[in-house]
Amino acid sequence: MRIFKRNRVLRPIVFRRGFTLVEMLVVITIIIVLSVLTFTLVDFSMNSDRLSGGSRQVQNFLEGARDRAIHANEPRGVRFLLDNTNRTVSSMVYIGPPKSFSEGQIIIDSVDKRTISFTGGADWSSLVDLANPANSFLIDGARIRIDKSNVFYTVVNNSGWKLTRDFADISKLGISLSYKLELAPAILPDQDPAQLPRDIVIDLNGSRVPSSWPSPRMDILFSPRGTVIGTAATNGLIHLLLSDRKEVESGLRIGAPDEDLNANGVLDAGEDANGNGVLDRGKAKGETLVTIITKTGAINTSQVDPTDLFNNITGAPGADGKADDPFRFAETGKEAK
Repeated sequence: MRIFKRNRVLRPIVFRRGFTLVEMLVVITIIIVLSVLTFTLVDFSMNSDRLSGGSRQVQNFLEGARDRAIHANEPRGVRFLLDNTNRTVSSMVYIGPPKSFSEGQIIIDSVDKRTISFTGGADWSSLVDLANPANSFLIDGARIRIDKSNVFYTVVNNSGWKLTRDFADISKLGISLSYKLELAPAILPDQDPAQLPRDIVIDLNGSRVPSSWPSPRMDILFSPRGTVIGTAATNGLIHLLLSDRKEVESGLRIGAPDEDLNANGVLDAGEDANGNGVLDRGKAKGETLVTIITKTGAINTSQVDPTDLFNNITGAPGADGKADDPFRFAETGKEAK
């Protein structure tokens, strides 16, 4: 009996070589670059969403105050609460109509025609909270009517209360006079301040606001007709710039292009966009404006116009690192997206 053995074909064993160190480093580098780009895009998107959300919140809050004034048939408004930086706002609260004060009588000095003294039990000290000026009912710039006149004066506390201009009726200087003092609006009962989204603030330096701002009392007050009243009404247009808190605190300029393209803090080749030899830092794109039209009470949102073609000081052609007219979109009706 024969036994046949099947021939076996021996195949060579192929050993798979591993990755080289160079290949691994290349892959790791690619992963790091993609991760950085992804996180940057996500952060930019989140920041843009927070800016948009903040602008809508301010717009809705102002519109709510206007609607309350119309519904209640008496003034209502919004008080913007100043942060510790004294140049940003991150919260706001609803306020009611201003009250009046007329206790006792006053005497206008016959020499300087402005200094006020008190008689007949008049005492304004109870209206002022020195520890927390934001809680004061009487503030600099308050309006006063004297002796039932239809003429309004304003008062300031400058080593004592004084009129900001000479009292016109010289026949009534140095005698006791009745008066009606207009106090600041008070916060509505049971109202807590509304906070803007995290790290989003109103940049007062980049905004166009009443000349008395920043101050403990930054009020936008609406009449029952829905229009803005009080000192803020004289502005015509009020522009509130919403920005990232970090950019405001680092002093980045409104609407200016950021030349630090690779974020290394050094002026590299190709980064000097305006040719001034200095690394100019600007705010990121996406800043939004909330605009109040005081004559109608309309509130709109828009983007900042970053166009920089002229020198803002001389008017000569050439970029200077500052937006030529950051409020142009707001004033021409281009709305924020």
